[in-house]
Amino acid sequence: EEESDEEDEEEKAMRMAASTIAAMKKKQKKEVTKAKLAVNSKLSPKKSSSSSSTKKKSALSWFKIPYIVRAILNPFTVFAMTKAYFASLFELDYLKEKEASQGLRTALEEKAKHQGPDTKKKKGKRMMKPGQSKTLSDLPQLSS
Repeated sequence: EEESDEEDEEEKAMRMAASTIAAMKKKQKKEVTKAKLAVNSKLSPKKSSSSSSTKKKSALSWFKIPYIVRAILNPFTVFAMTKAYFASLFELDYLKEKEASQGLRTALEEKAKHQGPDTKKKKGKRMMKPGQSKTLSDLPQLSS
């Protein structure tokens, strides 16, 4: 009887230990899922706004307004285009004046354009013959 009591107690102790371990694991899982939910809720935008924004995105991707229509609907663009149109009608040299004042080139490119090609030999530069292949030593050294 004593042995069976000891075995029963051992079995109870084993069961208690196993159930304690299981309860601890279950509690840890709950804490982990709580933490994950908290992090996800902080990182993700509000659900109500995200669901409406996805609907808007799908509607916009389905129906896109062409650029020319958007430009015509913009009052500032219409005013600028109308002004330029009538200015070009009344001024014969309208386009030439615009090109001179609104050059697309940078100041350095304009300067290089006016100076022309450099005919002087620079020290340290090797002149390449037409058709001569370049080697690694011919390439410019990068400063790092």
